[in-house]
Amino acid sequence: MLLSPQRSYAIANVGLTNGISRGYQPTVLADGIRQCAWGRHLGECLKYLLKITFRVQVGVNPVKVALVIPATEDYRYGEEPDESNQRVIRNGEMQLSELQRETPPTVRQHVRRLIGGAEKYTVADVVQQTGLTEGNVRHFWQAMGFPLILDENRPTFTDYDVDMLRAQAAMMDHGLTDPDTLNSLIRAQSHLADRMVLWQYEALVEEFEGRFDLDEVSARHAVLEHIDEYEEFLMYQMKYAWRRHMAALMRRSETELENLEKQKNPAANETLELQRAMGFVDLVSFTHTSGQLSPHALVDFVQTFEFTCRDVISMYGARVVKMVGDAVLYVADDLDTGVQVVDHVVKALQETPNMPDVRASLVWGGIVSRFGDIFGPSVNLASRLCSVAPVNGILVDHSTAEALYQLDSSGFSIQPYDIPELEGIGTINAAQVTVLNERDYRREQRR
Repeated sequence: MLLSPQRSYAIANVGLTNGISRGYQPTVLADGIRQCAWGRHLGECLKYLLKITFRVQVGVNPVKVALVIPATEDYRYGEEPDESNQRVIRNGEMQLSELQRETPPTVRQHVRRLIGGAEKYTVADVVQQTGLTEGNVRHFWQAMGFPLILDENRPTFTDYDVDMLRAQAAMMDHGLTDPDTLNSLIRAQSHLADRMVLWQYEALVEEFEGRFDLDEVSARHAVLEHIDEYEEFLMYQMKYAWRRHMAALMRRSETELENLEKQKNPAANETLELQRAMGFVDLVSFTHTSGQLSPHALVDFVQTFEFTCRDVISMYGARVVKMVGDAVLYVADDLDTGVQVVDHVVKALQETPNMPDVRASLVWGGIVSRFGDIFGPSVNLASRLCSVAPVNGILVDHSTAEALYQLDSSGFSIQPYDIPELEGIGTINAAQVTVLNERDYRREQRR
């Protein structure tokens, strides 16, 4: 049997895939019909529709499975279609009737499970159950990054929320911390969690698009529907990453404190300034480049830049502080690591196809670490130096250049580099640093 644009077609309801009735989103079925070109045998189209049936198993809201067959034929493949499930094609144009579906609230079910049941407690209820003040409760909610609670009578909190607030109250009751510190801790975790879940969601959407050959909208539906299948692993992965990074931080901190204790005059009653190598790597002409890319190509481009930077920075022993638009801020515990890291990042980006030129900076100086970020004049200097650095080059200030020379007088090429007056800093002496190739550098080290 051949499909023809001159004939009328309708949907027959059938059960497929072991009797499990699943359905097509209207757009998915429409795409399937369009791609099943006129003149093909129905059997060929059936194969394609069965492929779509598999695809919707992973991500489309359940409705009855539909198979396109001629309206004038005997419905051998299923029951007679009713008016609510009818889709007619005339003269090559598809007209979609309103599909009456019972859509189970899958997202609602996931949300209720994640937040611990129904939202049934007001602020006053939580105050009564936890012994906290109204201010404590509101500050907690604000630190979580959620909107201000304006309606006093609207239930906002679940049993899970109440348990967490009781845990906070217990921390204060036992004298382990105060309200300000608790809010700082929950603010830190909430800020990272907000970014983390978005990153995880987008990563899964991208995978579903490729693995199941879905369009982006269908892939997003799929991830929302099946997030529970990934939930346990993602939580386990998060706990593992936290433990590993806390262990690494403790080791670094112990070594640094031991070194500070050896100093004759350690800082007392002052904010501890840490000596670090830090700098920026910034894309040149990012605005021009991004304007020429499609949305998907732009996402791939930014992801390639970020992943390349993160991989190289961590590979050589430094850490990414943050991505700042089209730049990355990195930090290393020692100058040797810092200069090797920035050199390898620049080279890796140059070797990456379709990646524009970059500028980079390196500064050895004091920083203050707070809120997972770093601050201080040295950070500002590194930012300003990066903005005037030579294309695909590394720019340092005079004191960092001297420190590099002391580190290895033959391991680097250090050449004076004229720069304009830096905004907010003034006139400084700068130099362009070139790391000798790795083989020569190691030979110099052995000597």
